Amino acid sequence: MRLWKLLPSLLLLLTITACSPAATPTQSVTSPTPAKFEVGPVAIEPAVVMLGDPVSASTTIQNTGETAGTYTATLLVNGQKSTTQAVSLNPGGSQTVTFQLYETTASNYNLSIGTSSTILTVYNWVPAAIQYDHSDGVSQGIYVSDDNGHIVRFTPPNKAYTVQKIRILGGVKPLNTYELDSKSITIRIWDKDANNLLWSRDFPWRSFIGLPIWRVIDVPNVRVNDDFNVELVTHSVPASYRSDGSVSYGGDQIGFVQLAAGGAMPGAIIGGTQSIVVIGFDYPESYVNSPANRPQTRSGYSYMGKLIDPGQGRFEGIQWLIRVEGEGAPGGQ
Repeated sequence: MRLWKLLPSLLLLLTITACSPAATPTQSVTSPTPAKFEVGPVAIEPAVVMLGDPVSASTTIQNTGETAGTYTATLLVNGQKSTTQAVSLNPGGSQTVTFQLYETTASNYNLSIGTSSTILTVYNWVPAAIQYDHSDGVSQGIYVSDDNGHIVRFTPPNKAYTVQKIRILGGVKPLNTYELDSKSITIRIWDKDANNLLWSRDFPWRSFIGLPIWRVIDVPNVRVNDDFNVELVTHSVPASYRSDGSVSYGGDQIGFVQLAAGGAMPGAIIGGTQSIVVIGFDYPESYVNSPANRPQTRSGYSYMGKLIDPGQGRFEGIQWLIRVEGEGAPGGQ
């Protein structure tokens, strides 16, 4: 066949080809990344764990992938599987998981969840007494009247502490014997900031009758985990004297009482002209030697657990004779 006879067909083919759209490269489709989980640090509560305490170990699981998924969190104690917890998370979601455990032996334990781990230390309870005074006998006492009180701030050796006893050097001399049972001394234990009342009990004046001596108050194992405050409200209303020499009540809210030799109450009080409750105190040695170098005092004047400034610097550098006994974690841990 001659070429000139094929020319129309070739021209038609070229025209169709020129009008057809150009071929495009194949577009690839990217799949979302699967669920990927990150485990945060392991936190222990309480901060100081004592033998017998229930313990919680917590961490936060986050899904950093682009697909929803489920993560099984496993708590290992010293490398041994303790318990598991499944967590379903959407992309970008997070959730806190908490495990409860109870260890019956004082020791160190390695806790791990995923790639995170920490050391749990369980302490034995040890006897611990706390005091800031340095005296077993005093020549002076202080009364605080009405609903105001004596207060001392205590710091445990290592936060966790159980108060079992409170020791107070004090005495009561009533004007009328009926006051021994009709009036009371309130003893309170407050938390660090005196916002929460942990324990309170009223004791009749009869419990403190006589000369100022050490009185022991049993406390039903009050647990604290930080500084705490012990407050005494004696409801003492000592008498004051009018200009004509007669006796009136409701005098100065704070008064220093000089005790006689051997710790006896002053003669005026013993003579029956006043009802009074006296709490002993001491001056730390550094204050006695150098009054300008007053050490930090933990004793104060209070109302419902809150410090009140009595003015005149009357409580600077002194310590109430109030002590606590109990059990806690070893100090310096």
